[in-house]
Amino acid sequence: MHAVPIERLPEIEQELVREVIGIEQLQVEALAYDTTNFYTPIATTNPRPQLPQRGHNKQGRHDLRQLGLALVVDQVSQLPLAHALYEGARSDMRSFAEFLKPVRERLRQLSTQPRQLTLIFDAGASSKQNLDGLDPEQDRYGTAMRPSNHRALLAQAVDHLEEVSLASGAVVKAWRTRQLIAGKEREAVVLFSPQLYEGQVRGLHQGLERCWRKVEPRGRPTRRAAAQQSRLSKICGRQYVRSVMRYEIKQDEQGHTAVRLWCDLEEYRRLTTRYFGLRLLITDRSEWSTAQIISAYRGLFNVEAVFRNLQDPGMLATHPQFHWTDQKLHVHTFMCVMAYLLVRLLSWRACKANAFSGSLRNLLSELSHIRLSRLLDQTGRAGRPRVRRQLEEMPESLRNLGQLLKAFPSLH
Repeated sequence: MHAVPIERLPEIEQELVREVIGIEQLQVEALAYDTTNFYTPIATTNPRPQLPQRGHNKQGRHDLRQLGLALVVDQVSQLPLAHALYEGARSDMRSFAEFLKPVRERLRQLSTQPRQLTLIFDAGASSKQNLDGLDPEQDRYGTAMRPSNHRALLAQAVDHLEEVSLASGAVVKAWRTRQLIAGKEREAVVLFSPQLYEGQVRGLHQGLERCWRKVEPRGRPTRRAAAQQSRLSKICGRQYVRSVMRYEIKQDEQGHTAVRLWCDLEEYRRLTTRYFGLRLLITDRSEWSTAQIISAYRGLFNVEAVFRNLQDPGMLATHPQFHWTDQKLHVHTFMCVMAYLLVRLLSWRACKANAFSGSLRNLLSELSHIRLSRLLDQTGRAGRPRVRRQLEEMPESLRNLGQLLKAFPSLH
């Protein structure tokens, strides 16, 4: 690992990915981009590595240093095409801008039609600065915007939602329009998600219930209005709760305070009828149908599946990292991503032939049952015994899968 220069890793990755695309004859068009982070046990007092930094950790380990990983995945085959390891404290918006510069040309070289290459990314990277940084002649995009910045548009969309049939057979409610967004008129789709709606309503009710429970009077009334104000602002400061929950602090002649708590019914109705469950998608692919725009955005779940496999110690073991220098951390991550490329290639070939449809972990588990035995035949004669190799018995389905993936070694 120490012998591999960091500067050569992108070149090696590009050559491997180009070879896979050529052999499989893939048409790379829609790409999904996302980021994640991995915590690491590298000591805080170790000043030599610069990549591990403290930040908001998606696994909940904010007390440890972490690494950031950006990944681009082909939406059709789910093969990883490019990755970058970066400092753990860097924001998603900054990571997107710095990742796109060196990787942009590499991605174009992988497609026979570079102008049709479309990058799909989430709202965490869709700032006005990042959108303006895209090349209008060559960079095609699709992304989501933060709903809180477009409340009026979402409220307007509620009265225009229509059913849209996707290629997967699912039926969703959406409304398509053109709007001035982030300083430019863009193609926009407002999408309603029942799962998102139910989760937001449930979260709001839980937050309101928590407020009522914590504000109930306990013991002697306090004489400090400032302390009550600070406590209530903290209790009612959660997302959505702070816009619905209202409170008033009154102080009598003896200096005792009393709290009156109530809900803003009008704001509650606005949230539950004209905000919850709605997503705003934008794109410059005006020729795409509404169903294509929605399907492309939903393809971001493919990147999340990659991250789950990379975080699985029983699969590819990106985490934990038993290295502490920046160079070895880069090489370790490169090896894990390339391992995922090869495993996903096996799955892609098996799915195309309708030979397997399970998860990557199940695929590797099935292939592990293909075992080769070495038999020693005792002939009773002088000299070495006869040695031959033979595959153990296996179900016909597993034999067909092994033949398809060329998992059987030569027995000659």
